[in-house]
Amino acid sequence: MGSVKEHWLETRPDHDLAFFCPKCGYRCEASVKAPDLLQYGEEDEGDYGVEIVECMRCDATWRIEITPGHESYGVAVAGHPETEVTFTAFDWSSYDEDWDELPEPEPQPHDIFQEALKDWWALLGKLGDKDSGAASVNRMLFVQLFSIFEAYLSDEIIGLAMRDSDVRKPIVKTLPALTKQAVSLSTVAENPDLVRDEVRKALQLVSFHNLALVNTICNNALGVPLLPKPKDARDLLVKAVNSRHDCVHRNGNDVDGKVLSDVTVDWLMSLSKHFESMARLLTSKVFDIDTDRRVRTMFSASAETSSWRNLALSAVWLKPSTTRQRREEVSMRTANATEGLRRTPPRRQDSHQGFPVASMVSSDQVRHF
Repeated sequence: MGSVKEHWLETRPDHDLAFFCPKCGYRCEASVKAPDLLQYGEEDEGDYGVEIVECMRCDATWRIEITPGHESYGVAVAGHPETEVTFTAFDWSSYDEDWDELPEPEPQPHDIFQEALKDWWALLGKLGDKDSGAASVNRMLFVQLFSIFEAYLSDEIIGLAMRDSDVRKPIVKTLPALTKQAVSLSTVAENPDLVRDEVRKALQLVSFHNLALVNTICNNALGVPLLPKPKDARDLLVKAVNSRHDCVHRNGNDVDGKVLSDVTVDWLMSLSKHFESMARLLTSKVFDIDTDRRVRTMFSASAETSSWRNLALSAVWLKPSTTRQRREEVSMRTANATEGLRRTPPRRQDSHQGFPVASMVSSDQVRHF
């Protein structure tokens, strides 16, 4: 069993907590690991666990104190004892013990995402109930849309982390399952790819529908946020995350037992467009990171071995018949080859609404000599 898996089994969340923000009234939720209940005969010594929960609407942070008893927990928002907190245990009976044997991420995740999104748009047009925001078919389409976007985020981010060590480093500092690990030098010597493997396993544990967490990963590892800046767009996405939870875990009912009534066709289309825009920007950033890495690799030849650029220039410069004009031409082509790798990727037009899809630059496209 991998060390990430062992750590996760020991620290995995086992309860959901929820409360309404004392500042703005928005519903705040978090998945936490509760401290152990007191054993029979064990006295309460006043120990308690602490969780920090952030409100996604007003950005206020709240200290949640979880006090174990013999049969249940006392949960309160520090400084706001009047705020009611619900605390619900998880059911891990259906847990897949072989999660660390999952396959590698799919290549070209954006192309897969775009094709799936086109199919989803077609289903929305054919099946979506335009007269009701509480229709079960709309909730079904809503959950499916989230699954499409989750799969894209997972494949895009995990795939990049597998390719780029500079991306893996901040991920190690971001995910708790990795920051607390300690390994021996002998373990590292036996597996040079240890960090890569452990990062992959840890990322496979991430719930990519948790857009706030994925936004933190993107900020720290890629240098760009996932969530859009406009407040109305962020509010829509925050609401979508909460509504997804209601659909998946409560069959479309909120905590008060009321059926969601605002999952309209127009709302679903708007959400899909936000997902499309977020995926496009993330793919573009991933392309830039991949391109920069290739450029660095291309020009990182050792002192004993000249790079292809130096070889090309030397071959021309040392040839007696080389004219000044020819030398300038070679210099220009070399500069263009390098710049070509840094430019915005060539794009092809997708069949749906002229959506541009990034395509990778092949080695043949930058071979100028």
